[in-house]
Amino acid sequence: MQFREEKRQPYGSFQHLFEAMICQRQGPGRMAHPHYQQTYEILYGLEGCCNVLLGTQTHVLHEGDMALFDPMELHCVDATSSFCKYVVLKFAKELLCPGERSMDEARLFLAYENCPDVHRKIFPKEMLSGEIPTLILRMLKSFQEMPLGFELSIRGDIARLFVWILRNTPLPEGGAPSLNAEDTRRMHQALEYIRGNFPLNVSLLEVAEHCGMGYSGFSRLFARTMRISFPDYILRRRLEYADFLLATTEKSVTEIAMETGFSSISYFILRFRQQRGITPARFRRRFSAPIHGGTD
Repeated sequence: MQFREEKRQPYGSFQHLFEAMICQRQGPGRMAHPHYQQTYEILYGLEGCCNVLLGTQTHVLHEGDMALFDPMELHCVDATSSFCKYVVLKFAKELLCPGERSMDEARLFLAYENCPDVHRKIFPKEMLSGEIPTLILRMLKSFQEMPLGFELSIRGDIARLFVWILRNTPLPEGGAPSLNAEDTRRMHQALEYIRGNFPLNVSLLEVAEHCGMGYSGFSRLFARTMRISFPDYILRRRLEYADFLLATTEKSVTEIAMETGFSSISYFILRFRQQRGITPARFRRRFSAPIHGGTD
């Protein structure tokens, strides 16, 4: 099985915070093998049609449509037409989240980043304003030609694009969480700690102490901010990691269950089926076979 983890490539002594390129294929077949990246990734259809497998869902990307993948979302792409061509745009979260942010920005990103179930994945051509295709093609041209100041130009265009995405993506009921500066800081600190120690067993008490809070107070803050309990959040992260291992390694289901912190293979299969609607073995087969059908 072919797979890869995409990482940003260095340019000179610095790393790009964004990339733009064209991907094309003559005839039906795989265009992008199962992979995930550390950046946001956008596909913009130029010609033809392709199927996109994202987790357990298949989406169809037509000419003029736009697809959005969050960081660490496993996906692959198959061309379904005689000729398929699309723009690939990748940009790092750091570009959108500079060191200094207003409280409103911090709350908005907490709401968006940590509620992926509500994120729109395909934006059809009819939904895109005339500005969006123009922005994407302008960024592609700037990255290819690299004129003076192209980095500043692309940063500005990505900010405009992401604002449009935020305004056209339903946030959880109630919108961004109402947090003061200290609670916002603690939540960012907690999420970074979880990311840094995952997939090790991370307990609520351990994270609460790391943030300088008590068990009950942190549990209430986490649930209010994330709109999901701490155990359910950890379960979601473990299953996402299991998705990666199933699609990108030859490890057995038993090995993956143990590596992702489940107490037994039977419990892992049970929770996987509850959340994904299929067994781990069937999930693995979906990423190794041609993509069929579509929901869009």
